[in-house]
Amino acid sequence: MQPNKINILIVGASGNLGTLLTKEALKKPNLQVSILVRNPEKVADLAEEVKKSGGNVIKGDLADIPSLQGATKGIHTVIFCSTVHDEKVFHDGHIALFKDAEANGVTRIVPNIFSTYVKGIPREETSRYKLFEQKDKLDDDYLKTSNLKKLTIYCGTFMETYFLYQKFGPGSWGEPNQPLCLTSYADTAAFTIAAVANPEQTGDLCIYGDYLSVKQTTDIYNKVRGANVEAKHNGSLAELKNLFEESLKGQDFMKILYNQLYLVVYDDRSNPKKNDNEKYPEVKFTSFEEFVKQHPELTL
Repeated sequence: MQPNKINILIVGASGNLGTLLTKEALKKPNLQVSILVRNPEKVADLAEEVKKSGGNVIKGDLADIPSLQGATKGIHTVIFCSTVHDEKVFHDGHIALFKDAEANGVTRIVPNIFSTYVKGIPREETSRYKLFEQKDKLDDDYLKTSNLKKLTIYCGTFMETYFLYQKFGPGSWGEPNQPLCLTSYADTAAFTIAAVANPEQTGDLCIYGDYLSVKQTTDIYNKVRGANVEAKHNGSLAELKNLFEESLKGQDFMKILYNQLYLVVYDDRSNPKKNDNEKYPEVKFTSFEEFVKQHPELTL
């Protein structure tokens, strides 16, 4: 590690966002990048880049607590972006790394949030949505009383994920013209790393590349692709909540997952009503129309 640089550790660097975060961080001359991944061979080329830059490639797994010991030694900022669906593994693995970070004098963490502004919805409601509840629980169980500083990025809905939403359940819920905050993986990674490169940056930052309703995104898609997709409206949020409660009685994991995501995404309270895009003006955000042009493989 080089003492004149900000030493960062990216946890979950083999995922879609994690890979982009790592590549962006490697471009910053004031960042020294290390990564923690379950299987370094899966990202052999990226791991080699990290090693050549002087960073460490740590083989670690949130499900294997001993493998995490000492991972944060010499680190200033830890970025969490691992994808784990097992609640116990997610919780226990993060807590173990938080404790390791505090023991090793880590200054700052970027929590594994990267979502729409879920803080705008009362906790008693989101506690029903396990995807968000497990992240909030980490705050309650450790971070609220920790010395670790937090830099939290709220990026709305990933544009890539939005296409999955529309594939799984086409249309909108709630108010038909309710705009959504939409941001690409690449722009989220670029902005996050720009913020991390500022050692004093902490707190909540809200960003989005575009702010559009489902109808507007559909109109843009049709214009770019010469398509004729219909923008459906499925019903109220109250009706969606009923569907969610019904889905909890079954075993369809994906239905439960998407219903809870829809309940947050289509709720106007999760719209931050502002953004911090201009805080790091070197990041040029991609509009939804530009994104559709750049990704012909994604279809509605």
